[in-house]
Amino acid sequence: MSSARLIAPGASLVLRSLATTPTSATRFLSAPPTAATASTSTRVVTASASSNKDTSVIIIYTKETCPLCDGLKDKVTAILERAPFTGSALNGFTIQHRDIMSNPEWEQRYSMEIPVLAVVRTDGSEHVVPRQSPRAPADRLEKAIVEALEQAM
Repeated sequence: MSSARLIAPGASLVLRSLATTPTSATRFLSAPPTAATASTSTRVVTASASSNKDTSVIIIYTKETCPLCDGLKDKVTAILERAPFTGSALNGFTIQHRDIMSNPEWEQRYSMEIPVLAVVRTDGSEHVVPRQSPRAPADRLEKAIVEALEQAM
């Protein structure tokens, strides 16, 4: 308990109460739900070279070994998972992953720019979302996506 006192004066009380109620400890110390375990699911589609006509889609151009792409996928997934609970304009949207290596046109266009985020216009064409810093919070990314949707319509 002495190490708990180094953290904060009341920490020993908190640790003691967590230790006496295992269900509370599990609730507070467990990891947040992942995309696989969340109660709401975000539909993810992996696209081939075919075009997309659904306008409630967010497209992520990516390739297999791309840590920045993985980070963007995680942020967009988190944004879409919380959208039903926040009243976001992105409620009901799905993610479509497009591997640029599966299409020569995508590879030529985006090979030096991935990850690229795009939204689908009502006419089926794509509108690229302005690039955000990988360190940008999810709220800023969500705002950029919503603004891109408004511009695209």
